[in-house]
Amino acid sequence: MVEDDAACAAKIARALSAGGHTVWHAETGADARAMLKQGQPDLIVLDLTLPDVDGLVFCTSLKTEAPDLPFMICSTGTTTEKVLGFTLGAETSSPNRSRFSSSRPASKQSCAVARG
Repeated sequence: MVEDDAACAAKIARALSAGGHTVWHAETGADARAMLKQGQPDLIVLDLTLPDVDGLVFCTSLKTEAPDLPFMICSTGTTTEKVLGFTLGAETSSPNRSRFSSSRPASKQSCAVARG
C-alpha cells in the first residue's frame, strides 16, 4: 500500500490484514520503489496524492518497472485522474477509503481484484 495519510493507511492495513493479507506500507513513491526492489507484492493499493511524486506518474513507472503487477487506485482524485489511472493500467478504483473495514468480509473489500 502506498499511502501518506497515517490514519487512512492504518484503516486499510487493518482491513486487509483481517482478510488474511500481509500488508507492506510505503508513505512515498520512493519508499514504494525501494520495497519493490525487496520483493513484488500481489497488489498495490495506491493513493494518487503522494508527497514526493504524482500518483499518475507513479502508475506510469509501475507499468515499466513491474508490468505484471496489478494496482488499485484508492484516492479522492478527480474523475479525469481516475480515467487516466485506468488507462495506465489500474485494475479498479475506490474513491471512498472508508470502504475498507475490518468488519467487512475480505471478498467484499473494494480492493478485490479479479485477474483472468
